[in-house]
Amino acid sequence: MPLFSTRVIAAVAISLAAGAFVSPTAATASTSMLVRGTVSCSGGQPAVGVWIESSAGGSEWADDKSWQYSKSSPNWSYRYFEEKVSSPATTTKISLHVGCGGKPSKWGKDLWAYDYPVTAKGRVINVACDYGKRSRVKGACKQAPVGRDAGSNPYKGYEGYCTGGAVYRWYKATGYWPYLHRKRDGTGSGDAKWMDDNATSNGFRVRKVPHVRSIVVFNNRSTWGHVGWVTKVYRVGSTIYFDYIDRNGSGPVDATGKGPDFGVDKTRKNQPWDSSQRFIVARVYPK
Repeated sequence: MPLFSTRVIAAVAISLAAGAFVSPTAATASTSMLVRGTVSCSGGQPAVGVWIESSAGGSEWADDKSWQYSKSSPNWSYRYFEEKVSSPATTTKISLHVGCGGKPSKWGKDLWAYDYPVTAKGRVINVACDYGKRSRVKGACKQAPVGRDAGSNPYKGYEGYCTGGAVYRWYKATGYWPYLHRKRDGTGSGDAKWMDDNATSNGFRVRKVPHVRSIVVFNNRSTWGHVGWVTKVYRVGSTIYFDYIDRNGSGPVDATGKGPDFGVDKTRKNQPWDSSQRFIVARVYPK
């Protein structure tokens, strides 16, 4: 198990000048960095805990907002976490140490991710851990693969639809256009409901549980399906919700599939998670 890092506390100086008392002040301010995401464990192993290791200090357990997606298999292999790390530095490198198997008090394995740079802006870190790897070796938990780069906007001419809006959000987050409009061999459809199948064919990571920094595919919505960009995941009681941004997300639509929100970005809140949805996970940072 990882050990708690010692926080460095600067000495407080008290000075007296001309008989006046000067109140003590902290010599070093700390930077608050929001780190959040979803970790998963292979082999059907439960994800039982997350330790956030900060190279510049401020390492801590992800306890404040950390929960499994389910208490039963297979969704117990996924854990959402959200924690504010306070570091004496303005930038740091974060490595997630993920407990796979066992229980929160005694991990089966302690699997580590690579380091990812984090600033005051925070970072979303989604990693998948390989239970076949050895404990305490960096790289056992990895970010999502690049997948196939389309080279340019694959939905050029369709920017106002939900598909065009989702790939644009991906491009802004990662710096490249994802090849999600066809399967690897060029066959298939560019409709929203086929995006998850196209993604799997082209080497992207597709999951059944919500991830911040992913494209959600609503396979059962309308004739064409629907997609959006996930910005928040949370649980209220026993129900898991997520927020997302989409285009053309309100009906009714005309014969060409255009609705009142055609070409308009809208934030949708409190969307319940269900088993028909799929999530195409983007990389931690631009490739």
